[in-house]
Amino acid sequence: MAAEAPDPATFKSWEEAFRFPIPVVRRMEQQLRNEIAGNREKVRTLVGASYRDLLGTAESIIQMDEQMQQVETTLGDLGRRCNNRIVEKKANNLLAMDGTIKATDRDRFILASQLAVLRSCPMVMSRLLRKSGSVLVASKVLVISRLLHKALSQRPNPPPYVDSLKTQLATLRRKLLSNIDRRLKNESTSADGLLEAMGAFSLATSSSPADVLKHFFHVRLQAMSALLGAQESGHESAAKALRLFMRTLQDTRSIVPQKLADALAKLKSFPLFKSPELHDLIELNLRVHERWIGDEIRSFTPYLRHDDLRKAEAEKLLRQWAEDALSAFIKGLLDILGRIEIPKVVVNLRRHLLEMWCSDHRHIIGVDSSRVLNTLREAFHDRLVRIMENEIGVLGNVGSIIKSTLQHWQSGISDASPSLWDVSMTSMDTSHGGGAFKSALISRSQGRTSAIREVLQVYSTWLHGIEEYESLTKQLRDERWEDDGDDLDEDEDMLDNKSVLLSEEESLPDFVANISHSRSLQGELEIFVGQAYLQLQDSLRDSVTSIVSNSRGPQATFLLRIIREISNCFPLSYTSSTFFSNFGLGNFGLSFLPQLHDTLINTALQNPLTTYTVRFTKALKHRRVPSRALWAGEPELPVQPSPSIFKFLQDLVNAMANGGSDVWSPAAKGVLKSRVRAALASQLETSAVASEGASEVNGHVDEGMKEERGEGGEEEENRREDGDGDEDVTMSPPASHGEVEKPISPNPHNHDRTQDFEKQLLFDLLYILCATPPPPSAYPQPQTQSQTPAPDSSPEANPLPERVRELQHKTQTSEADIARLTKGAEEYWTRTSLLFALLL
Repeated sequence: MAAEAPDPATFKSWEEAFRFPIPVVRRMEQQLRNEIAGNREKVRTLVGASYRDLLGTAESIIQMDEQMQQVETTLGDLGRRCNNRIVEKKANNLLAMDGTIKATDRDRFILASQLAVLRSCPMVMSRLLRKSGSVLVASKVLVISRLLHKALSQRPNPPPYVDSLKTQLATLRRKLLSNIDRRLKNESTSADGLLEAMGAFSLATSSSPADVLKHFFHVRLQAMSALLGAQESGHESAAKALRLFMRTLQDTRSIVPQKLADALAKLKSFPLFKSPELHDLIELNLRVHERWIGDEIRSFTPYLRHDDLRKAEAEKLLRQWAEDALSAFIKGLLDILGRIEIPKVVVNLRRHLLEMWCSDHRHIIGVDSSRVLNTLREAFHDRLVRIMENEIGVLGNVGSIIKSTLQHWQSGISDASPSLWDVSMTSMDTSHGGGAFKSALISRSQGRTSAIREVLQVYSTWLHGIEEYESLTKQLRDERWEDDGDDLDEDEDMLDNKSVLLSEEESLPDFVANISHSRSLQGELEIFVGQAYLQLQDSLRDSVTSIVSNSRGPQATFLLRIIREISNCFPLSYTSSTFFSNFGLGNFGLSFLPQLHDTLINTALQNPLTTYTVRFTKALKHRRVPSRALWAGEPELPVQPSPSIFKFLQDLVNAMANGGSDVWSPAAKGVLKSRVRAALASQLETSAVASEGASEVNGHVDEGMKEERGEGGEEEENRREDGDGDEDVTMSPPASHGEVEKPISPNPHNHDRTQDFEKQLLFDLLYILCATPPPPSAYPQPQTQSQTPAPDSSPEANPLPERVRELQHKTQTSEADIARLTKGAEEYWTRTSLLFALLL
């Protein structure tokens, strides 16, 4: 391996290079040659770059030389020209040129600037009005536009565009005034907003403060009339109108006349073009166009009379407007109340308005607070009275329905009432409580037919209305108004005290009763209720007269039930005797009861008496006693009534049940019993007179028939002649289980048939007396008019006991036997009375 060549740079002389071997020397040669070539390339590159820099520097030197020559030439030229004579000559030439330009183009520049500003004015006003901007700024723009339009219109050849702008400005003026009116009529507008709107109106119309105030009052009055006169106006509209009325009084006192005068004086303190608000409007660009507008327009200052409204005149205008506004408000309130038919709504509106008025009445000067309050009270009181009168008069519909039902009465339909033992009743579902079952039970037991339910539904609705009115009047009486503690401190006038304003009574500590016409409302309510019942009673009287004259029993039952239901459902506040005596009602419907009961009794007695008369006549003719074999005792006496009298009581009770078991009051039953006793007594008297002459003939015939026909023939003849003999025997009541029957005599020919018949008749009469005892009093006496006196127990009024005594004398019955018969009749009645429960 060859040794590495040494670095020639380390040699101190060239001779040291030849100390090494030849190959080493050759390698050093090659190395040196390579380094020389590299250095040569480096030098060549460095020289080329420096040359290029040198060329650039030479070019820069040439350019600098040229520029210096130009500067020297220019400075030399300036030096030659900058002398006083030349400068003065140029200044004079410039002034001459400027004068020539102004003289030529001034009119053109003025026209262009005025047209530019005038064309921008409608745009600015539209933007301000559309975005609820300042109406005062809009009014200033309107005034400028009018001035510009006037200036342009007076030019020799006005541009056609000016005429079209005139119509546009007139439209914008109307919109501006409408916007001002909206702000003036808005109750939420602040005092500063009102002052701005008033200033804008004065500026736009050149009005004085008095004219501005009158317009303000006019706008507020129109706003109140609009609120109250709208078809959909109601509770809120009345409240807004009163609030607007109160706010107008307060705003007027606060801004008129001093603040309004100051605001108008401020408008005339400097020219309109100096207003910062106008210079802030970018569309007008007044910084450019102002110097071309013209001195007359730029120096225009509005002339407004700001001091022609004195405080006394303002207060006079305020009082006059308050009178007109209050009248308009009351008129509109009456219209609103006229559309309200619900009394509770009227009362709520009344309370709301009174509270609203009394909450701020101390701050309202210029009107009499007590007068306003009394006016509001009277308006609400009159409407409540009219509503009460209309609704309470609806009770007359009850009488109309009753008359209509009686006129179109259909037997079996109008009086049809479901049975108490109907399947629908016994199978009624009670899983959710017994309310429905109880209601159905009461309805059916009281005989409430569909016709009666229809009447009661109308009457119940009417009663509900009366209860609402009672509740309202009580609410008015119980209302308490809190005193404002500061009232008496701020003003010693008692009219400023809310309690005094709202109360008609003497002030109480902390709270004062607000009766607010409640007493008079209560009095009106009593009058209307009394009149309604009087009208209903008159209508019932006509119906009763018609029924009594035609003796229609079912209709009498219908009226009796109606009178009972109405009498039992009087309003609780009107059940005192004082109310009835004040209106001459007596006991409502009591005077009709005797006539209706008389008609009902005639219907109930008609068929039973007719049937009994036929049976009794046949029995009297043959002197037959079907129950003779059941007589007992010593001597033998009847122990049970005859089948005919028993059947008579059954028929009577059935007729009473068919007429309505619920209408037989003690008074009606007392009259019925008296009529039964009188009818039977009359029947006995008539039959006794008719049978005296025929008794002997009948007796001979009977004796002859006994001898020829015998006992069997007699019985067969009696059954043939008396068609209901079998029925009498069948319907005969069973003998008493408590008595031991005596052996029947085997020989009936030994009995006196007339005596037996009369004894049986005596027992029947005693039984009837037990069934129909005389009542202590048939009817209570009404307070205002006398009724038919109750039947008494005298022989003239109750002749049946007299017939008993006559039969006793005729049959020669001893007092002991009479006592036995009486006791037997009483005992038998005790055992059988439940069969005739309606007579009890």
